Amino acid sequence: MPAQLDPYFLTPLSPHRDAIAGLQARVAIEAGLTSEQGMAEVVARCLDAATDNPLAQRSGQVDVARLLDAPYVTSPLREHDVAPVGDAAAVVILAADDVARRLAQRPAWLRGLDHRMDTHYPGARDLTTSPSTRRAASKSGELAGFSTSDVDIVELHTEYSHQEAILANALGLNGAAINPSGGPLAGRPVTATGLIRIGEAARRISDGSADRALAHATSGQALQQNLVCLLEGDG
Repeated sequence: MPAQLDPYFLTPLSPHRDAIAGLQARVAIEAGLTSEQGMAEVVARCLDAATDNPLAQRSGQVDVARLLDAPYVTSPLREHDVAPVGDAAAVVILAADDVARRLAQRPAWLRGLDHRMDTHYPGARDLTTSPSTRRAASKSGELAGFSTSDVDIVELHTEYSHQEAILANALGLNGAAINPSGGPLAGRPVTATGLIRIGEAARRISDGSADRALAHATSGQALQQNLVCLLEGDG
């Protein structure tokens, strides 16, 4: 993380990634984008969607009040607000035309993809917004022929619970289901998390539970770099 920051002012301080995320979470709360209650509800929904999560009760529902009783890691973030790091592997098979149709009964067609980045210095950004996500969404929509408001499901690379509200605003979502897989808050394999979002979005199209999907990937501190991928199934 320090190598991705301003080399003169921030790198010598070696701030932890969670500390910078905590600053972003605080300004998001103060701007009214979310709250600690809202962040806990995001975590509960994601963990409920995932399997074998240790915070679930016997009913299978995560207790939001229990989450809010947990101590802070870096205020206002608690441990469950930070996506847990783990090991995993991910493979996405790219194929075109007839080959894709032979490999899958219902292929997920990649209609548009774009990657943008904001300045690496967080002090020069409004951390409550994500201009790079908004620009990537707009460009991928131009390529795809439909907008982000037209998708059925969204897989967001949310490494912290507060980032869901920031990304949802930037993407202009319209009632789409967010992270039906559980998303990174249920598990974040380093370097594979963004690719898994694309795979999960494609899987929903292939199994017929969605016609259009959006996958998002991020890198850097406080949503500094963002990629938006739009996928579509056959009509």
